[in-house]
Amino acid sequence: MDQLKRLDQFDLGKDGDRHEREFWPLLSGRFPSYEILWRRLIVPLTYRIDPQIARNSDKWIRFRPDIPERYEKTAMAHYSVFYLLGRAVKRFSDEKMALEYPEDVLFLLDSVSDNFKQFLRAMGNLGADCGYRVFRGAANQYPRGFDPFQEINDYRDTFLHSMVIGRGIGVGKTYIPKWNNEKSTSPLERAKSSWRAAEQLLPDDLISTSDLLSRLISEICLTLEKSWQEAVAVVMKQPFEQKMVSATGLSDYCRRGMLAAPLESVQPSDSFSSLGSNTFPVPFAIRKL
Repeated sequence: MDQLKRLDQFDLGKDGDRHEREFWPLLSGRFPSYEILWRRLIVPLTYRIDPQIARNSDKWIRFRPDIPERYEKTAMAHYSVFYLLGRAVKRFSDEKMALEYPEDVLFLLDSVSDNFKQFLRAMGNLGADCGYRVFRGAANQYPRGFDPFQEINDYRDTFLHSMVIGRGIGVGKTYIPKWNNEKSTSPLERAKSSWRAAEQLLPDDLISTSDLLSRLISEICLTLEKSWQEAVAVVMKQPFEQKMVSATGLSDYCRRGMLAAPLESVQPSDSFSSLGSNTFPVPFAIRKL
């Protein structure tokens, strides 16, 4: 539908919530399809498309009341993947301590994995409503052939559920045992048994936390970008657009020519809400005891 092209005027770096604007500079080069899907699927679910709602109001980024739950669930999973990945990348980029304590980043990356499954399922259901198969494989499984998440999950389980494993210290670097999907030959598995076992690992059995986290983040971004591209391809098909317009109450906005806010109303504003999509103000009265 031609009117949906007006959504392309939105810019995540200006019109996203505070977390999206914070993390977008870190992820835009690695995960560009997040913004494309955000424009075409998430923005029209919110009051951003209504020029009668002030851009600097808290309401502007909120879901409209007539949005079906299956669309909201997709939006929540879409946002959660980005939010958790952004937190992980920011922690890795800004905090040197993350290199000594890799579990702090790995916990976030493992949560990306969990929410990625939710997105695959929710987006797959939206596509099925229009007769499309969005992703290859089962609706809640990762794409085949490229999956960093098993390694992340095994590291996460080790750090969370096992005793603190031995770590190597070099010049300005921290080293941990390498992962192998064959547990019988995995240095990570051997290191779980004792600190002495970890100390006896060969240099080739260790990896610096900086190299590990850098690689895992890159692999995750490649995986996510591929899946988001597949989602974008379906969302921009006419049957999907027609279904979305009908199901989400967009038809009224289309008839009135109000599908997107005028260009001048989506420019940066000093008074733009500092809330996130998942946060809301809670009014309360302070009582004297």
